[in-house]
Amino acid sequence: MLIIILLIKLISCQTDLYSSISTSTLINDKLIIYDPKDPTLNSAPSLTTYTIKDGSIQTLQNSTVRLAAINNSDYFQFLPLPKGYNGADNGSTDLWLTNSVSIDSLQASNSGVEDSSWIYKLSQPSSLSPSTNLPIPTPTFTNFPLGGYTQTLITTSSGQKLLILGGFLQTSNGTAIITNYLFQFDFSTSKWEDLSSLTNNMLPPIANHKALQLGDSLIVMFGKSPTLSSSATSFSPTISYLKANKTNDAKLMYKFNLINQSWQTVKINDNLNPNLYQRGSSMGQSISTYNNGLIIYTNMLNFNNNLWESYLGVFNNEFVKWEWFNIQNDQNFTGFRLDVFYADGMVIGDTLVIINGNTISGRVKQLMFVDLKQKKLANNLVLQSSSSSNLKLPVYAIVLITLALLAILVFCIWYYIKRKRTKKTIEANSDNLDPIWASNQESLHNSSKFDNNNNLEGTDTTLNSGNNMTNLPDYLRHEVDIDGISPISLDSNK
Repeated sequence: MLIIILLIKLISCQTDLYSSISTSTLINDKLIIYDPKDPTLNSAPSLTTYTIKDGSIQTLQNSTVRLAAINNSDYFQFLPLPKGYNGADNGSTDLWLTNSVSIDSLQASNSGVEDSSWIYKLSQPSSLSPSTNLPIPTPTFTNFPLGGYTQTLITTSSGQKLLILGGFLQTSNGTAIITNYLFQFDFSTSKWEDLSSLTNNMLPPIANHKALQLGDSLIVMFGKSPTLSSSATSFSPTISYLKANKTNDAKLMYKFNLINQSWQTVKINDNLNPNLYQRGSSMGQSISTYNNGLIIYTNMLNFNNNLWESYLGVFNNEFVKWEWFNIQNDQNFTGFRLDVFYADGMVIGDTLVIINGNTISGRVKQLMFVDLKQKKLANNLVLQSSSSSNLKLPVYAIVLITLALLAILVFCIWYYIKRKRTKKTIEANSDNLDPIWASNQESLHNSSKFDNNNNLEGTDTTLNSGNNMTNLPDYLRHEVDIDGISPISLDSNK
């Protein structure tokens, strides 16, 4: 019963936990983590930098600096920028974070987005402050979310774009609402665009969710939404936050096709034993892409023993279901907790790095490695991925290449056998004639030689019984020219 009470408590304070999620970015060999509530610094915000290299967690060099608190009710996300855009990943020490207002702060004040407060500049090592020289312009839409939204850098055939989806804002009378609004910033044109018409009656209001690009789709999962009937065909783009009473689980996915800009709702088989996990009670899942697929790290409550169990979930796209791998510390690694919620996750090589997080007993600051090839806990980080999605060819391409190579091999074998048989046939049918005039000295028969001086050596003829004749008749010295010679008849009667 105590575990159930703790679960209810976790769910009821979901937004508070969400606002304490760390945000991280990888620039070259530096993993940079912003923690809004560092437990090692009395819950003060901090910036921790790890130097990433092959090896164990203990060998990773790291440094932490304390940041001045801006507002403990607010939280930040690293602004994803294209490589080389305004210095991003290009040697610049400036990093940018977007400020999100928590739901508690929103309900307590009339907060709003202003030019100087939406994007903050993080000038290392310890300065986080608003800036007027922004990498992208601040949106001026009146329905732009104040918090609980996702910001996803996507790559399409027309260039790279930033998508802002969902979240909550405040009405003129102070009511906190959840939205399904969609906004896009095009880095090639440096312009914002309101795409909210594309989500109308297609996506319910959603906040504190997860969104990431997978192939040509934007995947949206988890978060809070209103409970909708199965027969609902339309719904409002906004709803009071107090009515957003549904915590989305791993059985529901929304896909936005980035090519034709259409939405699809996907029902997923959670593939769980309902007697043990009921509907898969979990929260604060970490979701990432790996090997052209989706993976999540989560903790689920086992209602049989009232214990939290850690799982790596791998999405099976063919059968639209999850495959689960229990993660246990069977090798007694030290320095981290498995039972974390609302942790940040990042795939580096073949390793899922779980960053910080919350537990039932409190917040933790940690790095934890999950080997994605072995599907188990690991102590070492391997940077070189053997299954990089950038290098792996699709299955149909591999099949076509294999068939082409096989056809070439068969043709080479056939050609070799045919040529060998043809050569044997020619040799068998040859009369082995020795040409006389082909070279300076050729064989006539046996050991007889005829050189270019027309000397016949070692040849017995009717003209001379000697074997060495040096004075040959004219008819052996010259070719007979038959041009202009009339045939002689041997018939005596003619």
